[in-house]
Amino acid sequence: MLTTELITRDSQLLPEIKQLFKTAFPFYEQIPMPFLMWRLRRPNVELLGFTDDGQLVGASYTISRRQQTYVLYLAVTEKVRSRGYGSQILAAIKDRYVNQQIMLNIEPVTPDAPNLEQRQKRRQFYYKNGFRSTHLMLTEMGDDYELLTNSGSVAEKDYIALMEQFSGLIISGLFRTKIRSI
Repeated sequence: MLTTELITRDSQLLPEIKQLFKTAFPFYEQIPMPFLMWRLRRPNVELLGFTDDGQLVGASYTISRRQQTYVLYLAVTEKVRSRGYGSQILAAIKDRYVNQQIMLNIEPVTPDAPNLEQRQKRRQFYYKNGFRSTHLMLTEMGDDYELLTNSGSVAEKDYIALMEQFSGLIISGLFRTKIRSI
């Protein structure tokens, strides 16, 4: 049975989660862990570990503002991928943020993508779990991402405000996200 644990600096799962994020995401998508841990001091930011029978199966990092929660990171440990844990983790996130609109981003599915099949599978996975395109494309640090949500539409200003709240005005100003409709 999947168990959710709120992760702090003292959590025993933290070293495993750090390693999971390091291996699950390309280097250019990794926000430095000290910054992520520093931001956990805010009441609207959570790092969650997901275990089954005491073993880490996944983790997520979420940022909330008003009625929206953004899943910055969601990863399933490699040894248990394709066993339904990703869907269980998304269900747990939806339960935890029950009155929130949940958002996340994926690499866009474009015919010239180097990992097209992987992108298609990821998009199908999120669609199977109730997410849909917001028809917004984010460009962050020169890379494009499609914004998905489990309900409604997302106003550009709300996404920007959420990220500014998380990163601060100076950092978000340095790494300004460009948003366009698709």
